[in-house]
Amino acid sequence: MEPVETLEKALSNVAPEHEVKPRRLGGASYLVPIEVRKERKLFLGLTWIVEAARAKSNKEFRTFQEKLYTELKDAALNQGQAVTKRAQSEKLAEQNKAFSHLKW
Repeated sequence: MEPVETLEKALSNVAPEHEVKPRRLGGASYLVPIEVRKERKLFLGLTWIVEAARAKSNKEFRTFQEKLYTELKDAALNQGQAVTKRAQSEKLAEQNKAFSHLKW
């Protein structure tokens, strides 16, 4: 697989469609799900991939390049820590769908 194609596939698998933002109303805070803009999707996807690569064990990999390569490869295959992060974000947005009427 081509490197650019792998990166694009990894980003499409990691970038979230929805995220939650806290909204204070009265004395309570609600997590309101919102759609993620294109630029923010790219930012979150890249950030989560880099964070997942940083979190990998130093015993298993010698250099950061090896860690990043492994995480990108896993993300392209819809696996890995960054994909798990996206799933958690999407799940939280789905759970708070009842508060979607509180959007700005």
